[in-house]
Amino acid sequence: MADATQSNRNERFMSDFRVIESTPGGAQWVIAGDIGYMREPSSDMSVLSLLSQPAKAHGLMDDGERFRMPLDFACRVSGVSANVWQVAGGEPTAFPLPRWCAEVLSFTGRWSGELQPERHSLGRGLEVVSRAGNRIAPDAFPGLVVGESGFGEDHGEVLGIHLAALADFNISLRRGPEGGHLLEARGPETGQAPPLYVAWSTEGLNGLRRAFQDAYRVRFQATFEHARPVQLNTWEGVYFNHDLNHLAAMAKAGAALGVEHFVLDDGWFGRRSDDTRGLGDWQPRPDIYPDNISPLIKAVQEQGLSFGLWLEPEMINRDSALFESHPDWIWGEVNQPLGRGQYGLDLSHAACQTHIQGVVDEIAAMEGVQSLKWDCNRDLKGAAPEIAQAAYGLMARASEHVPIEACASGGGRLSWGFGDVAYRYWLSDAHDPDIKLPMLTQASLFFPTIVLGTHVGGAVSHLTGRGFPMETCAAVAMMGHMGLELDPTRLTVHQADALTAAIEAWKVRRGWLTDGHFLVLPHPDPGLSA
Repeated sequence: MADATQSNRNERFMSDFRVIESTPGGAQWVIAGDIGYMREPSSDMSVLSLLSQPAKAHGLMDDGERFRMPLDFACRVSGVSANVWQVAGGEPTAFPLPRWCAEVLSFTGRWSGELQPERHSLGRGLEVVSRAGNRIAPDAFPGLVVGESGFGEDHGEVLGIHLAALADFNISLRRGPEGGHLLEARGPETGQAPPLYVAWSTEGLNGLRRAFQDAYRVRFQATFEHARPVQLNTWEGVYFNHDLNHLAAMAKAGAALGVEHFVLDDGWFGRRSDDTRGLGDWQPRPDIYPDNISPLIKAVQEQGLSFGLWLEPEMINRDSALFESHPDWIWGEVNQPLGRGQYGLDLSHAACQTHIQGVVDEIAAMEGVQSLKWDCNRDLKGAAPEIAQAAYGLMARASEHVPIEACASGGGRLSWGFGDVAYRYWLSDAHDPDIKLPMLTQASLFFPTIVLGTHVGGAVSHLTGRGFPMETCAAVAMMGHMGLELDPTRLTVHQADALTAAIEAWKVRRGWLTDGHFLVLPHPDPGLSA
């Protein structure tokens, strides 16, 4: 009886199915009516990894309903690279998960504690990862892994799911009455769902790492191929205490270590002597830069370094000329609770958007500016999706002129949704290597680590107060796009020597870090990895 059932099922597949190759000769996602499965190209049709039983397409199902592949689903699926497919954006995406999916790995977190893994068995309830606001934020990464019971770094069949969201999103898993699960991914309630990327591996999490890292290189080739110089970022070196001569000295000391790119972070503009004032006024501080920032750019270039600039054009302080001229441009009410002392700008307001676009265009065209670190330090929960879309449009326009580093209070823009405009993502404001290394292992499930800004902080972490040898800090930073987040003029001789050696070693390995895979060695202690 079983053989006859299997024969009938195979006949159905042969007569009505669509095969979507992940890449020519690569793994295939076969969708046959209301059933789908993934297979290697040489797999026997009789050996199936079934994705579903008959079911419904979208929304939350009643207990009496089963899950079904959407009728138009196959038409939305296309291959990206080996074992990775893209489901085109538009309508909410929903499809049944494999029957073997028994566990889910998702990622929560907080500021300076991004990508904290949470793993548990798939239950009967509703599993939801969601975010509402103007950005992705550290407490809800738009991706997860589902797999067979007990999957590990090098074993087990798993699916990786990543929604390329800019802001609002919802990823849910719901169990049906017969034990299967449905995955549904949505964008903003009033907007279209972003593209969804699906990776398959029979070799555990490291199989997903290989698949997603290769797919990122293929999908975002234009931004991925940007040069990746060793970067010195000024934030933790000086904070708001800018001094032209000292910044020039930092550039000189950084060049001696092997630094190639100097980024002037927050504090260079308007009234910006602290984080309660100045946002919105994007002219250099007259008390620090009376002749604009051109003298600093020249001093940096004289050391053989290129120059980059930090900005946060989506935000505004009450203590600013822009607020005084246009208080009606803020998002929300004036008496709202503030985050980091700042309001968001309502970029859906035409005049506001036009003004900010002009500001960004002017900065991107500034002579000598060769990168922008684009930050966003305030959550606007409940903001209309048009605000996030407008910010993306501004970023895309600027990226036509200079490379963009996507940042939002750390890793708040870590999403493939920014892959077409950002050559680099700021992973986290945490530089404590004991915090950063686990983040890298989780982020590497979805990204090549060379696109993740990983900096060496001071010998004592400004966040945790813990001290580490400079060699340890540098070793962790070398696993991503290496940079420094310190004042190089204050290093001891030993620290400077350690950094010089690490930077030289990273440059030698930069090529294979760009083209290779970041993998994780399993360890019996879950608190350790390598």
